[in-house]
Amino acid sequence: MQHTQKTEKVGMIILPSILGSKSSSVTEDPQIQRTRKILLIILGVCFVFSVLSTITVISGTAVPNRMQEAQRGAQIGQCITSVLLYGLGL
Repeated sequence: MQHTQKTEKVGMIILPSILGSKSSSVTEDPQIQRTRKILLIILGVCFVFSVLSTITVISGTAVPNRMQEAQRGAQIGQCITSVLLYGLGL
């Protein structure tokens, strides 16, 4: 029994170092900047609509019965909650 050693060719790939390459910042990416701007515009529009609806509900006319009074209180609560959430950017 004779064992023969086979030589295999091994190729090496040298990749550039990740540490040496310039890392692009997330804030410098124009696509991310555009997406942020669009989201801020949408958030601003929603905030304005929620403030207007809060003003409309609060300045409503007198309520003739208790059932509508309870609904009005719920509407005011919903409007104030939406103003707070949109104001915080949620």
